[in-house]
Parts: sequence; C-alpha cells; structure tokens
Amino acid sequence: MFQHITEDTRIREGTTASVLNYVFTDEDRIVQELNYETPISKIDHVCLTWNCIVNVEDTSTERHTLNYWNGNFAQINRDMIAIDWDAKLAGMTTEDAWSTFRQLVKNSVLENVPTRKTNKKLKKSPWMTRSTRRKLQKRDKAWKKYRTVPVSANYQEYKRLRNEANKQIKQDQASYRKRILKSFKGKPKRFCGYMQKLKTVKDKVARLTTVNGKLTETDEEAAHTLGSCFSSVFVHEAPIQMDTNVSDVQEQDTDCPCPEIIVDEEKVRSKLLALKEDKAQGPDDIHPAVLKNCADTVAKPLSIIFNKSLQEGTVPQDWKLVTVCPIFKKGDRSDPGNYRPVSLTSVPCKVLESVIRDELSSYLEKKGFYNNCQHGFVKGRSTVQH
Repeated sequence: MFQHITEDTRIREGTTASVLNYVFTDEDRIVQELNYETPISKIDHVCLTWNCIVNVEDTSTERHTLNYWNGNFAQINRDMIAIDWDAKLAGMTTEDAWSTFRQLVKNSVLENVPTRKTNKKLKKSPWMTRSTRRKLQKRDKAWKKYRTVPVSANYQEYKRLRNEANKQIKQDQASYRKRILKSFKGKPKRFCGYMQKLKTVKDKVARLTTVNGKLTETDEEAAHTLGSCFSSVFVHEAPIQMDTNVSDVQEQDTDCPCPEIIVDEEKVRSKLLALKEDKAQGPDDIHPAVLKNCADTVAKPLSIIFNKSLQEGTVPQDWKLVTVCPIFKKGDRSDPGNYRPVSLTSVPCKVLESVIRDELSSYLEKKGFYNNCQHGFVKGRSTVQH
C-alpha cells in the first residue's frame, strides 16, 4: 500500500498541526496532482483534491522480437562449424574481422530463431481453466432460467451450479498462484516483469521539461533532453601523465615481466559458457543466449578477433556504442534529473574485458602487488572480514 499525504491536514490555531487524513492506493503513481485546498465552511481540515488514474491506454505498437528460448542452436552450430575461420579472417583488420563475424552470425540467427510479439496483453482471468468457464456459463444459464420461471426447483439448480463454480474458481486461483510462485524461484527478472505488467501506470518516460522550460512533444526530443542531462553530469577525467621512465620501470623487476596477453580459444569458451542467457544484448545484436549455446563454435573466431584487437590496439566501432535506458527514480517524472541511465554494451567486448582482467589480476598477484590488509577487489577475500 502507498500513502500519498505528505503535509499536515488538520490545522487549527492554538493546537499543533497534524495529519488526520490519508489517501491509500495499491500503486504508487495512480494519484497525481494532490492539492491541499482551503477548508470548507468552519471545518479545520484542509480540502484534499487529486487526479486519479483509472485506466491508461496502451499506445505501444506491435513489435516482433527474436525468441531465443526456442532457437535452433544446433543448426547455428552447424553453420559456424562449416566456416573456415582462419582463412575467412586472415589478413583482415579488427574492424573488418568483427563485421564479417557479426554478419555471418546474424544471418544464421535470423534463419534459425523464431520471432514473437512483444505487446501481448494479459488475459482478463489467466488463472481460469476451460472447465471453470463452462461452469460459469451453466451458472448464468440457470440464473436466466430461474428469472424467467421463478420456481424453487430452478433456484435450487442455480444455487448448486453457483456453489460448484465458486469452488472451482478458488481451486483455480490457488493452483495458479502456486505455479506463478514456483516459476519465480531463482528468477527475479521474471518476477519484476510480471509485476510490471500488472501495473496500471507503466514505467515509461513521460514528457520532459527541456532547458527552455517547455515540454517535449516527441520521443526524439525526450531522448535528446535525457542525453543532454546525462552528459552534463558525466565526469571527464584528464589524461594520466606518466612521468616515470618506462625503461627504468622494466629494470626494477625482471623476474616477473608483464606478460603479453594472448587470448586462446579455451579461455573464450569458458567465458562464454558462464554467460547468463536472460541478460540483454548490446547495440551489436549479439545475444548472450547465442554466444552461450554456440560457445564451442564461436570461441575460435572470437579469439582471433580478440588477438587482432590487442595487437592493433583498436576495438571495433560497435564496441564503443551503448544503448542507454533511462530508469525513473522518484519525484517529478517531467524532470530529466530524476532518471538514471543504464547502459547496455557489447557482450563480446565484456568477454574480452574479463579475459584481460584475469590476466592482469594474475600478474599483480605474482608480483605481490596486493597488500595483505587489502580485502576489496581481491578474489577470495571479503570486505566484511577486514
């Protein structure tokens, strides 16, 4: 339950102002524009007025997305095995090799992964079975018969069917709740998605106030307004100035020189198998479900691309792009400052970052870089124990 009264509602001279009136709802944003008006007549309680959202029209258009849960990954694996990646990517730059790999994977995915509608509406009573609906139809028919011929026998028949229907409804509701709760176990994203569908007021970006004080009219204007707000609070760090002579640093310790990072196929495969399939994809449209289910066949081309990237000191342009999703926090929904950005980046890029992190961590541990008192950011140590 949500309580919307935030100011005193009983105000009288000589007494302490207090809150004696409350407005409760089962959703947070159903009540909007709550006003504390002048008391009526001689009453010492303020007059409360507000707007209540009863229903919100769904204006979203029907879109089709790929249903990776029902994808034919066996065929995608066969398509990847048939490609000679050493010959295919030989002589290419990092950008060209990545573009070639991305296009081949995308073509195979489009052929072997079905699509699904994204704006399916919830059924009015999803818990109700067909047998219960038939009982309700018989109940309604018996009621009409009794109203037409109001005799005791017809009423008793209606009463029997009514009780049977009510009993069946309670059983269906209990069974449905049990199935829903069981499906949520260990899957918090499914639970959040289900609760989001039940909301009357969806979590969408409202019309935003621009720097000129006007409200945005289109989604494009809202995107530019949010982009300006997010970039204004972004911290631009100055480049690090290295004053130490590199040759002097290398001469300090030759027992454990910094190793050259070489990404082999097995490292990439283990990282791909550890991916979570329910995570979102980045701007490159390479879904984690595809990488995980095809880890044995895509590990080789990815290792080739990763090594090219490390040797050239460059990354593909797709890896520099992010999909920014604004998440509303609290307060005025028209204020861009009340949204926080969540960035979705390329999954293969994050795999390479993980490999590099492991190599650097291993090197620093061998060098004895970490102090014995350091527990944060060290594997196997807890900050609670420090």
